[in-house]
Amino acid sequence: MPAPPSHRGALGRLLAACAIVFACCAGGVVAVGATELHATARALEAQPRVDLGEDGGVVTSTTTGGGDDDTHADGRTILLIGSDHRAKAAARDARSDTMMLVRLSPRAKAVSVLSVPRDLQVQIPGKGTAKLNAAYAYGGVPLAVKTLRAVLGTRIDHVIDVDFAGFHALVDELGCVYADVDRRYFNRNDGTAATNYASIDIRAGYQRLCGADALDYVRYRHGDNDLVRAARQQDFLRQARTQIGVADLLGDRHALLRLLGRHTRTDIRGSKQVTALAKLVVAAADKPVVQVPFPATIGPSYVYAEPAVIERTVHRFLHPAATVPAHATGAKPKPKRARTRTRTHLPAVQEQTSRTYTVKDAQGTSHRARRRTFRIAVGEYYGVQTLDWPDPPILAAPHEERTLGGRTFSLYYDGTQLRRVALQTGDGTAWVSNTLTLRLTNAQMLRLARRL
Repeated sequence: MPAPPSHRGALGRLLAACAIVFACCAGGVVAVGATELHATARALEAQPRVDLGEDGGVVTSTTTGGGDDDTHADGRTILLIGSDHRAKAAARDARSDTMMLVRLSPRAKAVSVLSVPRDLQVQIPGKGTAKLNAAYAYGGVPLAVKTLRAVLGTRIDHVIDVDFAGFHALVDELGCVYADVDRRYFNRNDGTAATNYASIDIRAGYQRLCGADALDYVRYRHGDNDLVRAARQQDFLRQARTQIGVADLLGDRHALLRLLGRHTRTDIRGSKQVTALAKLVVAAADKPVVQVPFPATIGPSYVYAEPAVIERTVHRFLHPAATVPAHATGAKPKPKRARTRTRTHLPAVQEQTSRTYTVKDAQGTSHRARRRTFRIAVGEYYGVQTLDWPDPPILAAPHEERTLGGRTFSLYYDGTQLRRVALQTGDGTAWVSNTLTLRLTNAQMLRLARRL
């Protein structure tokens, strides 16, 4: 099996990531020469500067950090916005589709990521009660930032606003992304009220997604909900992170910088700010990434979250804990009290489908594949994948290996929960994938893995 891609890229890994990779590989950059820093600064200045609003320096009780001088010491919170804003269009004609916070701090144990639901019920200053994404339409980035600061009770230090065309172009420029698609996503817009949203046709299974399909996949929001959608976006970023190596980013960094300048709007200006941010990223190098869930209640029109719940979520975001169980990192596990073994019950399956297909690797070789998909709740699907490809990118760098029933399995965690359990043999690979929101327990995942 080839070595997993390095988590230490170059400045391109920080800044090209503005569109897709930033949230998951922000801890993987090393210092580069002044020429590259200046080129990056010039690219960022291709679009008008984003205004964060007048209260950018306000520090609340949940905040850490101060001015630019202590960026390296105390960390920064960066807001990534995915929008349909065009560079010369009025803000009122734009909509924010994604709002994702990334926390970089050399004092933290991990890089943390928090997706805020676009349908979250909020009070927009001067506008009243509305969905969070309405703040961007009403007042662009300044009002969106002001609203988020009030809702979350924490500061936002930088904003990177990427349009849909930029996401599309960057995925293609980087050679597409292999994704573990949890179910079939389908809609044919024939003009009726029931189909009046974006057309999409992506089937379940491990496959290579390029620009248009990748964008449709991460934007899809019909048939599930805001929380599942955020989990799907984070999962796509996670899989992109494991596949996009240094060579991909440096091979044509000038093309990436052009894309950055054409499709990205930000408050980051000048080589000084770019250098300070790069140093901060270097300080967070090799740390794991924690996807912090946003607990909320899904209503008929809004997503709701109590202030106390939001406060606890923000605390987890600002102070991320270790991301894998101690035994998965080589630490000696603490002894546990003996307890009676109980049978692990699997959730009831509401629908089951199967698909047999082929997938090509990076060299163009076709591999036979089969995906079985199990729906256990609205928007919640777990899958069993088999593939005669011995080393697909998704199985690089497991967190742990464990012997079950005389066979050795690779375990992949998200936090302390299992996201994937895989078995590799001479004939190929097989794995069990958890639902996007990790609905299956670790015990349930291991029980399913024994059946592979």
